Amino acid sequence: MQTDHNGIVFYEPSDPAQPLHTTLNAGQTSVSQALDALEARVQEQTNFGKRYGVNNQTFPGNEVTRYEGFGPAGDNDFFGHVEPIGNYGIRVLEEGWYRLDGSIRFALGGTAATAQTRIMSSNQGGINVGINTRDTGNVVIPVTATAFLEANEVVWLAAWVSAERSTNLWGSFVETTSLGVHRL
Repeated sequence: MQTDHNGIVFYEPSDPAQPLHTTLNAGQTSVSQALDALEARVQEQTNFGKRYGVNNQTFPGNEVTRYEGFGPAGDNDFFGHVEPIGNYGIRVLEEGWYRLDGSIRFALGGTAATAQTRIMSSNQGGINVGINTRDTGNVVIPVTATAFLEANEVVWLAAWVSAERSTNLWGSFVETTSLGVHRL
């Protein structure tokens, strides 16, 4: 066996097998330890959280209403310094720039309606951080925003509809109503 200037081990066909196995096993252990340490660092530095809607909700016409259909069954993606709040939002524990993504899937209604999906923020006086408008009727209305969030700031989804509408989370519509934050 020979090692080049980069520390790469070269095995020659005439070399005995046992030292190579020992070297490979030691290398595997050190690589595994390095990957574990890297994963811990990534999780420490990554602030990411995503919630999926697990309960339908009816939104009254002509008012902005917070979506409150999240729950533990839809809270499976949280890393770093973010946490789910109640049945409605996500709290960021460190200030910084974040990408915010949300969507609500509205069910068909008896009358035509227009809807807005909004991402709201607690530290910004409950103002819209992002907003998107479309006609409703078994459609997902997504919204994306980038915002500087303060430590302990909470973001949530809200909707405004021109006529009463419910969300539609049944069957194959899993994850169509969601809220996510990712630190940039």
